[in-house]
Amino acid sequence: MATDLDAGIIDQRVRGLVETYGARLAQRGKDDPARRASNAFCALCVATLLDLELDEAVATLTDGGEDGGVDAIHVASLRDDQPLVTLFQAKYEQKTLAGRSGFPAAEIPKLIETIRTIFDPDKPLSKMKDIEAVVEEIRSRMREGAIPTIRVVLCNNGPRWGPDGDARIEAAGFPVDEVQWLHLDHRRLVSLFRSQKSIDAILDFHGAAHHEDLSFRRVFVGKVPVTTIAELMSTHGDLLLDRNIRRFLGPSNRVNSRIAQTLRSPEERQNFYFYNNGLTMICRRLSFSSLRQNNYQVKVEGLQIINGGQTCKTIQQVLGEPTQQEPSEAPNRVSFDDTFVMVRLYQLGEDDGHLGHAITYATNNQTPVELQDLRANDELQQRLALDLAELGYTYKTKRDNHPASETTITSKQAAIAVLTIWRRQPHLARFAESRLFDHYYPRIFTKKLNGAQVVLATRIFADVEQMLERSSEPKPFVPYATHYVAMACGVQLLMGHTGNPLAENPDIIDHRSLPSLLEAGRARRRSWSEVRSCSSS
Repeated sequence: MATDLDAGIIDQRVRGLVETYGARLAQRGKDDPARRASNAFCALCVATLLDLELDEAVATLTDGGEDGGVDAIHVASLRDDQPLVTLFQAKYEQKTLAGRSGFPAAEIPKLIETIRTIFDPDKPLSKMKDIEAVVEEIRSRMREGAIPTIRVVLCNNGPRWGPDGDARIEAAGFPVDEVQWLHLDHRRLVSLFRSQKSIDAILDFHGAAHHEDLSFRRVFVGKVPVTTIAELMSTHGDLLLDRNIRRFLGPSNRVNSRIAQTLRSPEERQNFYFYNNGLTMICRRLSFSSLRQNNYQVKVEGLQIINGGQTCKTIQQVLGEPTQQEPSEAPNRVSFDDTFVMVRLYQLGEDDGHLGHAITYATNNQTPVELQDLRANDELQQRLALDLAELGYTYKTKRDNHPASETTITSKQAAIAVLTIWRRQPHLARFAESRLFDHYYPRIFTKKLNGAQVVLATRIFADVEQMLERSSEPKPFVPYATHYVAMACGVQLLMGHTGNPLAENPDIIDHRSLPSLLEAGRARRRSWSEVRSCSSS
């Protein structure tokens, strides 16, 4: 049977991950090559859909004998009142790579029962020890009043499940604004991998519009039918959003749910223009007839949507629903002729990269969890990259899907470790990850922070994580206590190295003292009981 081209591309990536991560992909309690490949595929899906680095994606894997049918769990913004919890289950067919094996609908009932159990804090976690730690974190927030939204992503290198699977999901009776079911296949993954190409299009602006040349750049602002946006997204898809730092959160997201609700309402959709913040687009070139007074057709080259990706994806989804596409001759045909969205279109030159970056930052700063990418060109980040390079380390200021190594440190790893250990605020590092590169950025990345301090902090944090993970003894700490233990170990390392009770100040760490401090850290490798005593001393 012939190999599906997209399935073959994914298989190459899966094999590469198996070679890179090895035992970390093995199922708990057994090591089966097929399971390693399936977990590698799951990690690839997690990294791609959630825009995580592969190390982070592998860390979400939960595959074991008591995982409730969940292969990976990711919790976004646990501090929010409505945290987004994404559950993954992956099925990977390696024998033929024909891309024809549908996702088994028989797996869905188990996941339905798992959802009922996880999100009911009063239910015991029977046969779910492999996911117990992360579930307890979710439940602790629910007890404080948080109402999570759940996204279930069923992944495979083949077609979606059939009507029987849809029937089982519908019979479960979950509210659609709380639980969303998605399918992710090899073709969708490959479409996200494709390199960006220049997108040229014609945008229809209805009615009057504002246009002018401003600071040697062109500006065009007006209203565009949502049908034009849906057609644009259907033609070019996620390539339009390559420079957009936000990912589509799905209709279970509260904002997207309201957008969809407005579009579906015959009474409200005509007010969509007033309710929505609009879209921000940039292009390499725009042109139009300045002799016209209304209803412009604007030709654009190199189009990108840098703000409003959530709106665009929701428009595409709602207008593509069968209930919205009745035959034109039907008397009750759904019409979006009077539904518009505001579009701000900027023509930027080839040398306007900095301005494009600044516009993207300014229009997306309501999602600081992804500002890590936008801080990449910050002077402090660039200086740290140079300093770490001199120490033999690679500092990754942007997120990507390339595997990390022993000598690679990401800016997010640095932020968490530094805030935990040297700034002594482990609670913020654990529960305020979404604000590391926003509100807490000046506190973490000070002018005094150097590469040696970053190396030592990340090494201590990684050592503590590994020791706790490998220990077979019962762990009395709540899951986020890792941060407190790492802080205590960092302080003790400095004090023990210098013999000075006041030497917990990280300013004494530089390239000269780093080798001896790392050696002292290696000499002080602790068992679980020693780590436990370290945190209480």
